[in-house]
Amino acid sequence: MIKLRLLSKSANSLRHSATIIFLHGSGDTGPGIREWVHEILERELEFPHIKMLYPTAPLQPYAPIERELSTVWFDRPIAIHLPENRKVMEKAYDILRKLINNEVKDGIPVNRIIVGGFSMGGALALHAGFHLNRHLAGIIAYACFINNDSVIYETLHKSSGSKFPELLMFHGSDDPVIPLAWSQHCFKNLRKLGVKGQFKTIPEVEHELEKHALEDMEQWISRKLLPLQTFERKNLAVGGNLAYRPALIGNAVLSKHADTATLSGWLIFKIMRETGVPAGVVNFVPADGPTFGIAITSFMELAGVNFIGSVPTFKTLWKMVCNNLDCYKSFPRLSGECGGKNFYFIPTYVGTVIAPTICRAFEYSGQKCSACFRLFVPASLWESKIRRPLCEKTDHLILEEKAFKCISTCIIAATSSPRCHIKGGGKDFDSCGYFIEPAILLLSDINDTLLKEEIFGPVLSIYAYKDADMEKIIELLSSNTPYALTRSVFATDENFIKLHTVGNFYINDKSTGAAVGQQLFGGGKMSDAIVLMAISLLIKTTEEIDPIGGGLYDI
Repeated sequence: MIKLRLLSKSANSLRHSATIIFLHGSGDTGPGIREWVHEILERELEFPHIKMLYPTAPLQPYAPIERELSTVWFDRPIAIHLPENRKVMEKAYDILRKLINNEVKDGIPVNRIIVGGFSMGGALALHAGFHLNRHLAGIIAYACFINNDSVIYETLHKSSGSKFPELLMFHGSDDPVIPLAWSQHCFKNLRKLGVKGQFKTIPEVEHELEKHALEDMEQWISRKLLPLQTFERKNLAVGGNLAYRPALIGNAVLSKHADTATLSGWLIFKIMRETGVPAGVVNFVPADGPTFGIAITSFMELAGVNFIGSVPTFKTLWKMVCNNLDCYKSFPRLSGECGGKNFYFIPTYVGTVIAPTICRAFEYSGQKCSACFRLFVPASLWESKIRRPLCEKTDHLILEEKAFKCISTCIIAATSSPRCHIKGGGKDFDSCGYFIEPAILLLSDINDTLLKEEIFGPVLSIYAYKDADMEKIIELLSSNTPYALTRSVFATDENFIKLHTVGNFYINDKSTGAAVGQQLFGGGKMSDAIVLMAISLLIKTTEEIDPIGGGLYDI
């Protein structure tokens, strides 16, 4: 009988968005390994948004102790060269399937589940991710091995070219039960078959858990299973700026936030009331967008519209104001920050390009105006320097429902085009929240709509141009899209770094639209209708002198 034990507190487990299934070694139990972890760390291994499961293996005969009964996942001799008993493994697979399916029924997507284990449990975890279900979020294998003829190797060979869960392996240097060389041999074979991961040897440690390894495992889990974004955090700043700057200079304001920013807008409204902003100065108005637009643009006292959002919505508001000019007491002023089809241009390879590209393309689910949506790279660099490190470093992100449907439709349409090849991600999941894997699309036509129209999501469109066509591509980029917000160039030739004007221009650094206290928002064409930039006549240029470090996100 399988017993499940939750390590996380019951209050957190009610709202968990991910699960870790950690399997004990032979002769142990779920509560036993939980207690062992607690003794080593002197605290529980827990996360606010993750449920920890420590199941107990069934009681069955075990060959290494002369067929006596023991709590083991499967029966096998401790020898790497002996054949794997696949019939015996099927019983263990049934247990794993039940554990994983229970979590999926509870609303946890498979790609938000990590399976790990110690000793025999670690071996079963390897079977979970590389034989049973390659959509798991990750695999942790501690002090274990798999047989030389394991079915895992056959499965990986048949699935060559597929994406597998990331692997984290630990092994003590002085392990007397399972030699370090066995574990290293397994990891080497898995790497050859396409598995990505890390192998960490723990010095002067035998067949046991160790504190530093558990802490490394904890950090790895935290990076793999991020908390879900329930609203866009950048809207905390944007929502306050939009409403309270006009209020500071004497205007009464109707503050209407996007549906996904209503909660953050309400929190800001309450905070500002507590700080002393009088009632009626800023009025919080949750409303249907079109209904709100009709109401405000038909009001004769309208003094202005302070807007951040999409180009179509801002155009609609502008037209409505123009149609009602005869009704107003004055000429309303419209100030708008809209999106940008921002791009990175790479004429020569610069070592810092991968980290800022991933950072700006996929943070906040790609739902920010300064995100990197396009990458232009010479064909000679794409295969040799850019493709592999870029495509290996993506993971899943969360989106709200409306954006989920829009972006999913765009990706599906792209996959049907012979001009588009998906190089990474792009799958969608809506069983728990709204997930879209960060998508990396390689396009063969520079005039493809994916390189011209705004998607506002985790989709990076790449065009690998012929090296000899660089000047033509630069000229085309000045006219093939109506946006001109921000861009970055990664190059070492100072004579080359003289492209067309743009609101914010970055050299060997990740792009952004504005930074509080450092620079104004800047843009051109359809990206900006704000008088601030006209007054200051500022074009912002930023150059990164020191290479970006190991972190993907470094501010």
